[in-house]
Parts: sequence; C-alpha cells; structure tokens
Amino acid sequence: MTGDPITDSIVNIAKALAEPARLAIEKLSGGLSHIYEPMHVRRMAKAKADAAFIKAVGNEDVAVLLEAAADRENYRKIRQELNIKLIADRASHHFEEATIPPEASPPADEWVDEFTDQSKDASTDELRELWARLYVAETKQSGTVPRRILRKVRDLDASLAKSFTSLLGFSVTADDGRILVFTFDGWIKGVDFTNRESRELQDVGLIELGQFNSSVRSGVYRLNQGRFLRLTFKEEKTLNVGMIQLTSAGIAVAAVAERSINEQYITNLRAAAEKGGATTEYPFFVTAVPPR
Repeated sequence: MTGDPITDSIVNIAKALAEPARLAIEKLSGGLSHIYEPMHVRRMAKAKADAAFIKAVGNEDVAVLLEAAADRENYRKIRQELNIKLIADRASHHFEEATIPPEASPPADEWVDEFTDQSKDASTDELRELWARLYVAETKQSGTVPRRILRKVRDLDASLAKSFTSLLGFSVTADDGRILVFTFDGWIKGVDFTNRESRELQDVGLIELGQFNSSVRSGVYRLNQGRFLRLTFKEEKTLNVGMIQLTSAGIAVAAVAERSINEQYITNLRAAAEKGGATTEYPFFVTAVPPR
C-alpha cells in the first residue's frame, strides 16, 4: 500500500477487476510518481535570462519570490496529480460495469504517458468523465483512441465538451459510418446550441463545417440510442440542407461520449421534411439493424 488513501482505494478496486482492466488501472494510478519530473534545463535557462533582474532586488525579496513560486508550482502539481487520480477512479468504476474482451491488454506505456500529460488539467467532472471513458475504450481495444486524438481532447474545456455532447443530439449516422448533422432553416430554433459553438468545435478539430449543400433523401436514418427516423419523399424529391460532419477525432470521442437525442431538433427536421413534401415516421423501429 502507498499510504495515500486515494491511491490505495483505486488500487483496491483494481484488484477486483478482470486482469486487463486491473493492469490498466494500476498502470494509470502507479504512473503518477514520474510524470512531473522537474524541468531543470528550462529553469536554468530562465534563471540565466533573468540574472539582471535577480541582482536588482534584495536577497529578502528574492527569498519571498522564490517561496511564492515554489508554492505555486507545488499547488499546480498537486492539482494535476489529483485530477489524474480522479480519472483513474472513474475508469475503475467503468471497468467494473464493462465487459472486457479476453484479448484486451493495458495501453502501451507511451500511450499512458501521452494520456496523463494531456489529461492532467481536466479539472471538472465532465472532462474527467470523458477522459476516463477514453482510457477504458483504449484498454478494451488498442488503437481505438490514437495519441493525436488525445491532443485534440486536451483543447476542450468544460463548456466546449458540453457543446459537443449537445451537437451529438442532432446527429445521424450514415451507412458508411459518417456521423452527420443536417442544418437547414430553423434547425436550431428552440435548441440550446449556437453557430459560434460549432465554429469552436471546428477549431479544435472535432467537426468540419460543410460549405456545400447536401440532400436528405427518402430512407431510414439512424439516430442515437438505437432509434431511427424514416423519411419518405414523393416523386424522388429531396430536402436540400447544409451539413456538419464529424472528423475522425470527433467520431472517436463520440463513441465514448454520453449521447442522447435532441427531440426538438428531430421535430424541426421532421417539419422541414414535411414542408418539402415528405412523410415522416419517428420513432421508426428497425429490428434487423443492431442499435448503436
């Protein structure tokens, strides 16, 4: 035991998990001691650059400044270590509820190093939950969450993560695996989502804003939670719309995010389709297609 009650609690939970999950949690929790190595070279360079300033103040002032700087650095390290321990705790509970494939194995050391480096500033419950789900997904199937995607998730703050989850409530999944959001006149009327948020999600690399028109044709559209919407246009008519498409990074994050259906958006989409001459059925149940 480490003597740290938080770490000991995580390790105790890990011992009760399946072998791949146990090793994954112990790797994440046990790796805390080596991810905050002091960056001596950078600090020495900084000290030389500020030599003139140091000489210009008295020794007493220097001592006060150094103490304040040390306190600030120690606080930052403690905060980051706590964030990672809380992520490990959430991941361990997800492992308890998940079915771990027998061929699963803990993530590679270099992936864990990248993960801890990118997730250590996740200071809200929403962000820590997202990071925990990403860790579990990579443990269950190696390569599910490439390291480049971790760098994109790092740029999410709590507000933007919430915006992305909201956007998923408007999404449909195409037969080729693309996750799309159709945009049309009034598509966000009465919906808690803004065009500014969509631009910010594009900036961090989770979505692409289409600069072209797309056509919604007759067919069955797969939504979240295993639900479907069927649109039937007469005489080969279509509904011309704009389109937001999730990037590969967005699809990877969407796979682990909590996804719900925005019923108001579906109402708006049905109204637009019916205005264009279509008949709509929702929810439309398809037993032959596995729910997603």
